[in-house]
Amino acid sequence: MNDPTSYQNLNKLMRIKIKKIVENYSTKFQWRNDGTDSLMDVGFGPGDITIDILLPLLPENFERLVGIDISSKMIEYARKQHQHPKVSFEQFDIGRKLEDQELNGIKPFDHITSFYVLHYNVHNLDIAFKNMWNLLKPAGDLCILHIAQSYAFQIYKRLYQKEKWARYMYDIDNNVSPHEDVEKQVEEFIGLLKVAGFSECEIKTHNEDYIRETNEYKAFYKSVNPFIYRIPEEDQDEYMEDFCREAIALGYNLDDVNSPNCRFNNRHVDFVIYAKK
Repeated sequence: MNDPTSYQNLNKLMRIKIKKIVENYSTKFQWRNDGTDSLMDVGFGPGDITIDILLPLLPENFERLVGIDISSKMIEYARKQHQHPKVSFEQFDIGRKLEDQELNGIKPFDHITSFYVLHYNVHNLDIAFKNMWNLLKPAGDLCILHIAQSYAFQIYKRLYQKEKWARYMYDIDNNVSPHEDVEKQVEEFIGLLKVAGFSECEIKTHNEDYIRETNEYKAFYKSVNPFIYRIPEEDQDEYMEDFCREAIALGYNLDDVNSPNCRFNNRHVDFVIYAKK
């Protein structure tokens, strides 16, 4: 995620999905009897989900809510935009071993959440899940919303075949799921969670269509594109035009491409993961 302001303005569809998931799964959370719960939100982005959806979920006398993110840009933005005496935003990479980085005062939590983040760490999931296990208190739990498949992944693969863009997308395998088979991914995730130490694991799959008109479609995928910050600014518009052309070639447009309000669909297969320590 590269532009926190744009992403926050364009992620309304995802906010609706996340809010629904959080409301449904909050009844499964192992809430403390004394109400002094603590929660860590992994990959908070601009921080709006942390503040607008997770904060109201917590008991009135909760202990702390900590958002972690790898991006210093996101941390700076969230700290300026979302201030609360019991909420903090810290720099931390969930895909790196704990002993290899500063914890910045991070200590075990009662609950961990993560929404649309782990697809950026598909080859470090074993480390990410082990870190989450280590950062949970005994009997703690986690809730994750993960993109298992996405039309956007197919577009990235096609753009990677173009010589002009390939050099900026050298780590594409870190950002696109290696498995097309959803059932195989479920088995892999359950296995990784159990190896990490989780005693109870549940994964449910959801198909979700995110439909946007052309300008919003380009703006949104520019804001979340993991490669575009490497591309010279003068070439970024061309890259996004190529992104749309590949979407059309794959049949992801819902209207005539000459229509000024041509809509594009980005279908996800999402995993909702719940696990207990």
